[in-house]
Amino acid sequence: IEIDVTSDAVTIDGNTVTINPPADLESFTDYNVTIASGVIQDLSGNAFAGISNPTIWNFTTEKTTELQVNDDGLFSISGSGTANLKAQFVSKDATFTNEVGVFAVNDDQGTIVDPDTNESLTPDDGDAYIQAALKQSQILLSSLSSNPNDFDPTELSRTVEGFSGGDRMVFYLVSDSTTDAVLNGETSAEQVILGATFDSDAFEPLRITSESNGKFNLSWEDQVGGGDESFDDVVLSVQLTDEPIARGTQLQGGSPGELIDLTGESGLVDFNYTVHREAVCNNEVYFYEIDNADGLMGSFDPNSASQADYLQAALDNVVRDAITGEVIKMTADDGATQTGSATIEAGSILAPMMILNGTLDQLTDADTSNDPEVYFPYMGANSTGFDHMNLLGDNTFGFVDMGSNGDKDYNDLIVKIDFPTIGLA
Repeated sequence: IEIDVTSDAVTIDGNTVTINPPADLESFTDYNVTIASGVIQDLSGNAFAGISNPTIWNFTTEKTTELQVNDDGLFSISGSGTANLKAQFVSKDATFTNEVGVFAVNDDQGTIVDPDTNESLTPDDGDAYIQAALKQSQILLSSLSSNPNDFDPTELSRTVEGFSGGDRMVFYLVSDSTTDAVLNGETSAEQVILGATFDSDAFEPLRITSESNGKFNLSWEDQVGGGDESFDDVVLSVQLTDEPIARGTQLQGGSPGELIDLTGESGLVDFNYTVHREAVCNNEVYFYEIDNADGLMGSFDPNSASQADYLQAALDNVVRDAITGEVIKMTADDGATQTGSATIEAGSILAPMMILNGTLDQLTDADTSNDPEVYFPYMGANSTGFDHMNLLGDNTFGFVDMGSNGDKDYNDLIVKIDFPTIGLA
């Protein structure tokens, strides 16, 4: 931060100089102060020599917000200011995929307001409460039933923004399914397990342990009613952080969450990608440009347009490398890992699509008899009506190539996108 000594941010009263930065300093952050020689003089005109060594005047700001939890598993943020929430995968011991998310509540009883009806609901309202809560939730992480070769789930993390002092939040787990599947009626709301009991006598599915530096470990039992009560089915850590959210993740965590948002950027953007595969089918993943988070492309809405029309619109909007002009294809051999890099034009929202056991060439040639199935993050555009994509962590997407009668493992392909951090070489 550079402050003009002649501005209102600097005041002098007698022999005291007060510096009031134009914006609040970040909490829990190291700062140092340097002052140029001669910018301050005493009443006799003698110049202050200044401070050029950053080790002379330095300090660390205090943490202004703190994550807390009560005996019912309800989390809250004490203090003032804003903070981001970071979730980090720790471990899992489950035979199917589970998804963990978080939503805000208005009081210790878990009251929320349905965003569609403005009706106040409590957990006693059952399925209606779950549906309303998930509509305004943030998806955090998913644990897979099995991991492909060379895929390390402990590298999965999610950082989400929008939390302030006084906020209350409830963590939830979707057992053997996804938030999208519950919201679209493909999975029962009974498979959503709330981490807070709201002073009821219900089974407590979440064990919470306090770690150092304001971190908590969340250890879940993923069976409705308790199962084996091992509390190791999914384990993740959560903590408040001043770290910014990752590039491209502004829309991730919603429904659907498998989107990359580059609307706030311009020019060319470089990225690297890694693809893991554990599937017999030779699947391919591409990204296509959409107009908004609902998947609209012009007049084509994934929930109302014919599947053929929506597919053609996606093919017309498929993302190409800005340097080579080639379509960016992401695939790998079974049991193998493939890496690559590309350069794209910023300024739009990107959604993934998976071609099932086929190729883009088959879709775009003149022979319609060989066209493979294509799946989108929007369940209304899928012939199966199934959620074929899962947000595993920041910019990390898992794909399943079978419908609701399949294994729902979301590890047939895993695509991880890595953007360079802006401002760092």
